[in-house]
Amino acid sequence: MKKLLLASLFLLYGCDKKETTRATSTDAISKDILQNNLKALPKSWSVVNGEWGYKDGVFLQSETDNSYNVIINKNKKLTNLKASVEFMPLSGKWDASGGIIFRVKDKDNYYILRANALEDNLSLYTYVNGSRHLIKEVRVKAPSLKEWHSIKVVVKGNLIEGYLDGKLYLTFRDSTFKSGYTGLWTKADSVTKFKNFIVEEIN
Repeated sequence: MKKLLLASLFLLYGCDKKETTRATSTDAISKDILQNNLKALPKSWSVVNGEWGYKDGVFLQSETDNSYNVIINKNKKLTNLKASVEFMPLSGKWDASGGIIFRVKDKDNYYILRANALEDNLSLYTYVNGSRHLIKEVRVKAPSLKEWHSIKVVVKGNLIEGYLDGKLYLTFRDSTFKSGYTGLWTKADSVTKFKNFIVEEIN
């Protein structure tokens, strides 16, 4: 059974003034679909690539030999949505990233919003037929290794907004994918912790 978070978490992730003028949540209380402190993945999660699981009560991706590490939450397909997660990049020689995938059609087709502790950018990609394409990138202060950060995406129609640590950095319009599932993403040898994955359908 999914764990209901307190309303304070909703305030933490949903109080950006720029955002609330554009979208209204359909739920007063958000849900953490990671449900940290579990010992096994909920049935709605589907691992595409990577070694995803719980360690010391926190969700961890620890595989270091794949091009990308992807896990999809097949709970509900959404069109307009707000999704946020806290991530801690622990290590990585080639990459130390954490990201959200959204409007996931299948394992080979979706959007990616990601930040990387080894680069000073926040990047938005399409992943089409198993091939990744950069569609928007902005300069940001690189997330620090071994510290918690937050990444958030808000999608309404063809408008995509990307946030890092509570600040709106990226806006872009794209209609490649109309709706789909959400999930989490890392690249290459990134070892990354995740917690408080909040997904909401918005009007």
